[in-house]
Amino acid sequence: MRKTLFILFLFLSTYSSFASHIFGGEMSYSYIGPGNLPNTKHYRITLKLFKDNGQGAPLPDFVWIGIFDYGTKKHYPTSILHYTANRVSLLPVTINIPPCVVGTIFGNYSVGTYSFTVDLPDNAEGYICSYQTCCRIGGITNVSGGPNTTGSTYACKIPGTNQLPANEHNSSPQFVTSLDLVCKNSHFDWNFSATDADGDSLVYSFTAGYDKTTATDASATEPTSPFSSPPPDYPLLNYQGGYFSTIPLGTAVNINSQTGIISGVAPEVGNYVTAVYIKEYRNGIFIAEHRKDFILRVEDCDIPSATLSPRPATCDGFSVTLSNETPSSAINTYFWDFGVPSMTNDTSNLANPTFVYPDTGTYTVKLVTNRYETCSDSATTIVKVYPGFFPAFSYTGSCYLNPFDFTDNTTAAYGVVNGWSWNFGDGTTLADTSHIQNPQWLYSDTGPKKVLLTVSSSKGCMDTTSVTIDVLDKPLITMGFTDTLI
Repeated sequence: MRKTLFILFLFLSTYSSFASHIFGGEMSYSYIGPGNLPNTKHYRITLKLFKDNGQGAPLPDFVWIGIFDYGTKKHYPTSILHYTANRVSLLPVTINIPPCVVGTIFGNYSVGTYSFTVDLPDNAEGYICSYQTCCRIGGITNVSGGPNTTGSTYACKIPGTNQLPANEHNSSPQFVTSLDLVCKNSHFDWNFSATDADGDSLVYSFTAGYDKTTATDASATEPTSPFSSPPPDYPLLNYQGGYFSTIPLGTAVNINSQTGIISGVAPEVGNYVTAVYIKEYRNGIFIAEHRKDFILRVEDCDIPSATLSPRPATCDGFSVTLSNETPSSAINTYFWDFGVPSMTNDTSNLANPTFVYPDTGTYTVKLVTNRYETCSDSATTIVKVYPGFFPAFSYTGSCYLNPFDFTDNTTAAYGVVNGWSWNFGDGTTLADTSHIQNPQWLYSDTGPKKVLLTVSSSKGCMDTTSVTIDVLDKPLITMGFTDTLI
């Protein structure tokens, strides 16, 4: 009995170790041609699993993949609980490393590909294919749960005739498999794009990664059916530490909806689950969706890069202070050119310089790090200088029974005031806003109300001012005469 239990323990430990080094995955489908029977289509179902080679444990030789009718949420066919997909390849993953990187660099990945073919009858809602694994790596920064409590589900949806006519077919997009080195607190561009064999339009966004359901190991796990009332189809990961599914790498990182390029300033060293969702459009009509889930490792490395983001106009004077948004210990020198055409001494060698512009205008500022060195970089940004912008407003009214009238009194020495955003501070509703210049608002209760006005100008100036007003239960009475009794 002890021998049996020991063997079982080794079996489960082995498959748990398989899963604990999986860094990401993608399930996809490809249309091959008509099926053997009428009204069927022949597909290849493919699963890619990404593994960190430095961890030692191999990827499994095979996996179990479930296929479910998306309308009934039952296995297809009901007699087959899973399809066995053997591993057909194991290849290294290219890591794009920018020049001049210093510091600790990890990352040696491979991708295992599993596939099989199947005939699927046309149906109304289509199918969903899924693979589930028990575990993710330990030490994930943006998702709660340990390596044995948080798992993964990789899935793909094949559209039915409700999304795509029976005489048409589709193959899912294919994400690129190369990776980009990402260093903490440095600017990066991560190519998370995909190609589409059918030429469909793709729209990218961040999404929540899927957790496991009942999976206990990496390969011999019976896939479970999707939820009966989606979305979502499977349990979602719980994000933590100020990270969410829509900002998995923090507020300084975003994804380009048209290109799939993830860019911004990286967070601190850690492992970050990053899931990307694709909407697929054909001739302007939504037909399908696709997703990929990967754990991005932000490394403790350094890149002497120059980064300048777009900045709001300077409207309170002629003085501007600038700084490189990605400071680095590998930056030896700075060179700033503040872009004044008539000047040759509008430069600085400071890391965080302040420059006083001689006049109003729009200027192109350039930063060069490590000028004249091998590891040099540069960046530009636009600086607009239009002082004399003063936000202000007044109001009339005192009683909550009558509307308050608000009047914008903002002045602009350059350009015109052309944008207004009011918040009337009415705690009883979220609709207490306006975007017209001189609005009215009827309060529904009494008390102090903080009114905010954000104004902008045609020159790019923007500022916010606020006034706290008292809303009374009866109108103020103003006496039109004085009476003295003796």
